[in-house]
Amino acid sequence: MTTVIPPQGQPVSQAPLPQHTQRSSQVSSSAQDTQKKTLVPDQWQNQPLKARRLGDQQIRLLNNVLELVEGAETFLQAADQNKDQRLSREELAAYRPLDAEHAGDRFRQKATQQKLSHHFAAIDLKKDGIDRKDLENLRNQALSQNAHIQNIAAVPVKEMALQESIRAMPASQIYTLTKISDTEKPDSYRFESRFQPYGDTAVAELQQLETTVNKYRLVLSETHDLQIIQPTVLPAQSILPTPEAVAEATSALPAVLQHYIRTVELNPLPYTFQIEGRKSADSADMTASPGGKITIYPRMQETPVSGIYRTLVHESAHLMGFEQLGVEGTEKGWAVWREAMDRDDIAPSTYARLNGSQPGIEDFAEAITAWVLSQGQPEHEEWRALMPARFALLDKLLTGAPLEF
Repeated sequence: MTTVIPPQGQPVSQAPLPQHTQRSSQVSSSAQDTQKKTLVPDQWQNQPLKARRLGDQQIRLLNNVLELVEGAETFLQAADQNKDQRLSREELAAYRPLDAEHAGDRFRQKATQQKLSHHFAAIDLKKDGIDRKDLENLRNQALSQNAHIQNIAAVPVKEMALQESIRAMPASQIYTLTKISDTEKPDSYRFESRFQPYGDTAVAELQQLETTVNKYRLVLSETHDLQIIQPTVLPAQSILPTPEAVAEATSALPAVLQHYIRTVELNPLPYTFQIEGRKSADSADMTASPGGKITIYPRMQETPVSGIYRTLVHESAHLMGFEQLGVEGTEKGWAVWREAMDRDDIAPSTYARLNGSQPGIEDFAEAITAWVLSQGQPEHEEWRALMPARFALLDKLLTGAPLEF
């Protein structure tokens, strides 16, 4: 038996499976590729190589500032009656973004307007309205990566995968992990997975593997525990997280999400699927199934605990959706959620918008990801301003209050 009591207040370092519960690592990598192509200021390009070794998070924040400046310049150009090209609070509040057809453009315009409003006092240095000098100063400050810039940059002004954009995993809580299977005579267990071709009429190819497993009991509180199932043997070149890593990540989840998890299965079989327009298949990191089961699939390299945590937020949000709104996606609860989506008029991430075979399913999980991972951070109120209708529902769900349909 292992009881873990982490240092308080210290951050930690680093049935058939429904298709709508997939969380693909391919999306994350494509989001990173987009970020790497974004231009950075000449000042940064001219720095010595040693000074340019920014981490992915720093580059992401830098690009978020540059995209904000670009959007703000568009706002200044649109202020036709403002001859000195200066934007006041009143003009910003009255500005109506263009009626963009593309959902990504709508997100960018709404996010730029909201962010400029939220950080107006910090950007408007002379307190006479935002002008080009203020924007140039903001652009130059982006290189400093100070706390002020990090707060401004934390929420992007374009859609992206939320798990790539939000801050570090919180501290783990006290938990107890106990091996409950017999080491000498381990239990036999049948794992299932599948390859899902693209198309409504495509037939999935089922895979099965019967092997021995270790079983663990993870106690998270006096009222909740769950089981972790680990295969005793893994295929070559496949890596699954350890039960200890899963326990650490799960213990950091909000209790309201922990409540929905009953089993975590470490599946040695990959779960692959095709997406429209792609020749190669993608593979899922995790899936969630009705009844409280989260399945974690093998990867080619080790996933840090913080990465496990972020994906668990998304997948446990699916479990909450199954129990609170319905399993099929057509129930009244999902109709209420889709109404909130319509009122907010933007998606919380590209992943949520593009995975719309059952509208609202991925949107719900990504909105919860934004709510949970930004909790206690300055960007929480920015996400709230961008998605007020969704956050009004999540305020109830994530504090244990029932929704009324």
